[in-house]
Amino acid sequence: MLITMLLSGHFSWGQSCVSTSIYPWEWPSHRNWFFAPNLWTGTIKNMNSGVETVAGYVGLAVTSYEGTTIASDDNGNLLFYANGRRMWRNTGGATTLISAGLTTGNEGGVGNNGSAVQGIITVRHPLNPDVYHIFTVDDIIGGYREGVVYFTYNVATNTLSGKTQIGAFRPGEGIAATKHANGVDIWVTVYRAGTNQYHSYLVKCDGSVDPAVISTVAPSRNNNELRGGLAFSFQGNRFAHAYPNATGGQADHEVEVFNFNNATGVLTPYATCSDISSNESACDVTFSPDGNRVYYSTATGAVYTYDISSGVNATIKATKTLVSGAGGNYPSIEIAADGNLYKSAGTTGTIKRITGNLNAGSGFATASGSSASGSLGLPSMYLPPQEEPDITEVGPFTTCDGPIDLETNWLCAGINAEDAVNFPNAYQGTGITNNGTGIFDPATAGVGSHRIIFTRCSVDDTIFIDVSSCCPDTTLG
Repeated sequence: MLITMLLSGHFSWGQSCVSTSIYPWEWPSHRNWFFAPNLWTGTIKNMNSGVETVAGYVGLAVTSYEGTTIASDDNGNLLFYANGRRMWRNTGGATTLISAGLTTGNEGGVGNNGSAVQGIITVRHPLNPDVYHIFTVDDIIGGYREGVVYFTYNVATNTLSGKTQIGAFRPGEGIAATKHANGVDIWVTVYRAGTNQYHSYLVKCDGSVDPAVISTVAPSRNNNELRGGLAFSFQGNRFAHAYPNATGGQADHEVEVFNFNNATGVLTPYATCSDISSNESACDVTFSPDGNRVYYSTATGAVYTYDISSGVNATIKATKTLVSGAGGNYPSIEIAADGNLYKSAGTTGTIKRITGNLNAGSGFATASGSSASGSLGLPSMYLPPQEEPDITEVGPFTTCDGPIDLETNWLCAGINAEDAVNFPNAYQGTGITNNGTGIFDPATAGVGSHRIIFTRCSVDDTIFIDVSSCCPDTTLG
């Protein structure tokens, strides 16, 4: 934990943040990717430097089929990676199997790979950086077996908690995460099969996961329609769902976009954007960096984009643009640390790098993105940088000055860290008259240098506020 002491005329030192970006691909914790064919060895690729490292060896297979996850620390150092069923750390001859007990659906127990388009995601709360939550969901072929489940591990990959079921229902294969409006808590969202429900769970700084906020806005989906991916915009205000093999009255709803209230976890309708004339069967989905476009992959391996900024279905559909041609069926898509969009190998080959202007939706070119083979999935993770509160320095004051409303912001997110409702005693120290909002009264504090601490979960910040007397000095004369 970093502590900043801002002193009026006293010693001080500064805090730091590894990234203030809202874009996960710019966080060092997202620098490494894991992908693999269903063979002996997989690949860990640093998507910033391009360096590839073999994972596994003869005798210890590291494989994948669909969705994977991977976690690195705030310096970009690899911690662990998983294929939905198995979890490893280290690479090459040092590769070690940590767990064979993860619960992503795998076609009813066939094989050691997860078989869901996303299926697994790792999240880390920025105020609790030593705890990693791994969430898993079922697949379609296997049906309901585990529902929505999470496990927790520490940075040393020791198990903190085993399987914890938070959704006793059949989910779709997609899973996605974004930040709460408070800048630190994390929403994890899934779809409940055969209903109009999205379930959004809040991961809090004490490691707990709140019961789901249920939004009843989804088109009812089942069977192969459940294979599609989910995504939040990087601003956290929109959410998208891809639906492969959409049929019947929902056949024109292959990509749905919703508004997302990241303060409440509630989804509301925004737009439908799909052209069914080409029978595309949307598979995975993501947003442009500015949130004004959706990108989605199809069953044939093509990638398309729509400009969704108008919010008008007809206008949106008219902006449909081909991004990358067919090849490698049913690919996943994600933006990597180099700022480019990638699509997975699909059923054959290697991952593909798509260069171009993602905000403008133009200038695209597709090339090989790896020398190693992959499969259908790309990694899903949401690992914001470790956060710290930063109290704005104030003073000096005199005992005649009125009360001051202190301000504390999150160092990385740059937004107000106060939450008087849930953390009514965050501020402590002599002269604090409102512990939740941070009101400091110099008259109450009296003459002296007063230590003020703001604490939220396991992190805190300290300042010293100097107060002098405003009374005239009557000792002279």
